[in-house]
Amino acid sequence: MDVAARHVYMAAKGLWMPTKPARMCKYPYCPNLTYDPSGYCDIHAAMRQAGRMPDKRPSSPRRGYGRDWQKVRAEVLTKAGIPRDLWPLYDVDHNPPYNPAIEPDHRKYTLIPRLHGEHSSKTNREDGGFGHRRGESISLQSFAVNRMRCSMSHTTDSRGKGVRHA
Repeated sequence: MDVAARHVYMAAKGLWMPTKPARMCKYPYCPNLTYDPSGYCDIHAAMRQAGRMPDKRPSSPRRGYGRDWQKVRAEVLTKAGIPRDLWPLYDVDHNPPYNPAIEPDHRKYTLIPRLHGEHSSKTNREDGGFGHRRGESISLQSFAVNRMRCSMSHTTDSRGKGVRHA
């Protein structure tokens, strides 16, 4: 007996009554209902423990963000007049983007304090987002243009026959 059927049976017998309605399993395209707080049905129970994907990047000191970077970051935020209790809300942005292979010294970059959301948006716009290597990103404009070209080249006429445009 699946979870939803068991709950219906128990509710009908007066043994148990759910406090809120069942919801769809969070697993993509799974039709099962669940009452589990994790949002996964019994079949996809293993997903409950999965959580976030592990970060496979090298440690922050190995990427050039060790103790020296923490000192530079503190200097930038202090010079900008940002109170210390607000520092966790800010990222210090390198302009141009930080590349330790070209220039490992943070002080030789233009450093700008930005709110975390602003910094994430800029990183996404310029580098393809968090977790992407340089040169791996695709601009939204080129993605949209390619998508438009594909949709234009594969249209159908009034009879449903494929029409190829030049």
